[in-house]
Amino acid sequence: MSVDRKSALLNARLASHRRKVEKAEAVVKEAISIGKNPYVAFSCGKDSAAMLHLVLKHAPDTVARIILWDESKFIGDFDEVIDAWRARGARIEVLRLSRTSLLDKVSDRWEQLQSQDNHDMFFVGLRASESMARKNTLRRHGQLYLAASGLWRVCPLAWMTDMDIASIVETNDLPVLRVYKDHGYSERTATRVPREQVRGEFLSAIQERDPVRYLAFKRAFPELEGM
Repeated sequence: MSVDRKSALLNARLASHRRKVEKAEAVVKEAISIGKNPYVAFSCGKDSAAMLHLVLKHAPDTVARIILWDESKFIGDFDEVIDAWRARGARIEVLRLSRTSLLDKVSDRWEQLQSQDNHDMFFVGLRASESMARKNTLRRHGQLYLAASGLWRVCPLAWMTDMDIASIVETNDLPVLRVYKDHGYSERTATRVPREQVRGEFLSAIQERDPVRYLAFKRAFPELEGM
């Protein structure tokens, strides 16, 4: 491929990325003109970091909320990332939940997160490229969706790729979990051990990334021996 061709492709990608960011910011601005008391659903992951950055750019007092669990400290460096955002002036509120077993479900966790301070809107980092279910949801409901409960769901990043998200994070030096720096932006993260269908794969990834942390995890949760 010629130098001119490579340059043209790069410029096209940069222009496409800029358009996506502009569209995402337009969604954010439209949302904050509607919502009286929004919050950002935060996870310390790449998507929520990019989203929080865009929201705070236009509404710097918007609070971000994250759910952390007893096992979160074995999964990632969440507290360090939260501290880094707070050092930038971000308002991060942490809801710490417990469960007696990693197999227990806490079905009302999102209700607990949303029930505080009478929020009428939340920003969440759903992206169509993550799964067919998310793509279908975003196509059906759009990026701004008013649920029957009266709560607005806003998805500014809906049509961005991993590369778009990585560009926002790296360009703005945003605090994110260390796993992205170590293993790339295609990684998927969570604050707790997920549902049964993907639990084994999730735990294997933790073991591969950090065997010492995984051993501490197993000591804290003996039930992992059977997973």
